[in-house]
Amino acid sequence: RGVCRVGGTEYDLLLSADTNTQRHMMWFFFQVQGLEKNETYRFNIVNLRKRSSLYNEGLRPLLYSQKRAKHEGIGWAREGHEIVY
Repeated sequence: RGVCRVGGTEYDLLLSADTNTQRHMMWFFFQVQGLEKNETYRFNIVNLRKRSSLYNEGLRPLLYSQKRAKHEGIGWAREGHEIVY
C-alpha cells in the first residue's frame, strides 16, 4: 500500500489487507532495487495487527535475489536478523 523512508536505510511499509478480507494481513511481499553492497537496511511493517507471530519464535522472512539466483543458484532463502514482531 505504501512506503515511507524514515532514515538513511530505514523504511516503514504499510500493507494492504489480504485478498477477500477487509482487515487481515498475514501475507506480504515487496520489491527493493538499488541496494548498496555491505549496507544494512531496516524494513518496518507498521500495520500488522496480530497479537503474536511465528517471527517471535525465530521464523525469518523469505527473500529472493535475482542476482544471487543467477550467480550462486540460490533462489528463495530465509534471511534477516534482529527480527521483532
